This record gives sequence, structure tokens and C-alpha cells, in this order.
Amino acid sequence: MRPDIVIVGGGVVGWSAAYHLTRLDPSQKVVVLDKQSRGGLGSTAYAAGGVRAQFSTEVNIRLSLESIDVFERFR
Repeated sequence: MRPDIVIVGGGVVGWSAAYHLTRLDPSQKVVVLDKQSRGGLGSTAYAAGGVRAQFSTEVNIRLSLESIDVFERFR
């Protein structure tokens, strides 16, 4: 299989990106790569539940603010 999209990092963000990309277009071949044997064993495993909103680049700031909006709408 030759993937259309390769995501590096199998933590919560990587798997979420893969999920949403395949929801947008189920025909996309999405592959998640991680150096660990299972997803979520990297920095995700050490998260304390906080949401970071301070970054030095505009793209990271915008992504963080959009993520906070999504988190606030979770049931």
C-alpha cells in the first residue's frame, strides 16, 4: 500500500489527525508512524490534562486556539 498521507507520531494528536482525515475522505490511505511499539507511549503518556496556548509561531497559536474551541464542545 502506498499511503496518501503519513503522520509521524502516534500520540493523541497524531491519531486524532488520522481519524479526522479519514472521516473527511474515507478513500484516503493514512498511515501513522511512531517509534514506540504502541501509540500513546511518548509524551501523551506523560500529559497531565493541561492545554498549552502559548507558542512562538502563528500556526501553532492558531492550532492551539482552535483545539481549545473543540475541547470546550466535548460532551
